[in-house]
Amino acid sequence: MTSLAGLAVVAAVVALAGLVSARLRSAAALVELGLGVGVSALLPVDTNAPWLVVLASVGGVALTYVAGSEIDLDAVRRTPGGALALGAAAFVAPFVIVVLVTSLGFGWSHRAALVAGGVLGETSLAVTYSVLLELRLVSSELGRLLMAAVFLTDVAAAAVMTALVSRPSWQLLAFGVGSAMMCALVPVALRFSRLVGGDRPSEPGARVVVAALAALLLLAHLGGGVAVLPAFVLGVVASRYYRTQTSELARLRTVVMGFLAPFVFVRAGMSVSLPAVIAGAPVIAALLAAKVLPKAIAAGGVLRRVPCVGDGRTLWAASALMSTGLTFGTIINLAALQANLIDRAQFSTLAATVLASAILPGTVAQRLLSRPPIPVALPAQPPAGRGRHEGVGTASR
Repeated sequence: MTSLAGLAVVAAVVALAGLVSARLRSAAALVELGLGVGVSALLPVDTNAPWLVVLASVGGVALTYVAGSEIDLDAVRRTPGGALALGAAAFVAPFVIVVLVTSLGFGWSHRAALVAGGVLGETSLAVTYSVLLELRLVSSELGRLLMAAVFLTDVAAAAVMTALVSRPSWQLLAFGVGSAMMCALVPVALRFSRLVGGDRPSEPGARVVVAALAALLLLAHLGGGVAVLPAFVLGVVASRYYRTQTSELARLRTVVMGFLAPFVFVRAGMSVSLPAVIAGAPVIAALLAAKVLPKAIAAGGVLRRVPCVGDGRTLWAASALMSTGLTFGTIINLAALQANLIDRAQFSTLAATVLASAILPGTVAQRLLSRPPIPVALPAQPPAGRGRHEGVGTASR
């Protein structure tokens, strides 16, 4: 299949995924992953075609940047202890269990087991954010706590991936220094572009972001690292700028989610081997349990001590949200495949597990949080006539 034919096929899948997700009112990333798996089984599209690799690479760091820009640093500072405890518990518990299960139970290599722990240890920022946004809980105290904790799990997962891929060298040191310089300079460049260009259709601020992400990809390639973690940190650093420029962030989000991110998830789905998923169904079920159950139990133990959680239903819903996985796990999984840390069968197994962890706990959390509160039973009131006769008529109401 030629490059143009492959582009036409992938573009058609992206368009179809948008329509299907809108019709089903589900996350577009879930549909894109599913359709990507179907396309790989029916059509010979080359997932390593240069144009698709470049689009998916740019889309991955752009999506990571946007996810970081959604983090409210002030919320992290307001609840540092609770967010740190919740994020650490939600990452460490599944990470340890998954590493033990994959290495001792399934015979995976040490590095592949660590990749699995990182992929399944993260919590989905996209699922958590979308559920909280739909239910108008993003700005609540509980919403701020959950978003801050998710941020910490994603940083931990990205740090594990960076440690596995990177090798100590002068090039890696240059990558780290260059990434730090980007984090210092990009917020200044964004404010300067806003001051000079204003709210122009040419979007000077978005162009600054594109140039910075391209520089991170180049530095990562030359230094032997991965651009996921610095791109995420760069988004977090720029989040304060976007707090005052919400329309600019909304336009950037539209470009990334509408054009770039679909190529990430479609390519990830196309990299999944359907026969490997079918053959590895018991392994997928075991990994799903190793991710969700320790996450929910550990997160629930921390959330029980948080005053803003409230009743038991909210506790279970928040624990289920902390058990989800999708965007960051998919990006790290794909990066590990490209770095030859895992084989295609292991990638397919992890991809299917991540997809299931987005659908099942996310659906449970949304249903629990969307239910109306249980009404409190009130004592029966005496008849109006009897109340007045006994002198308690209007006083008791």
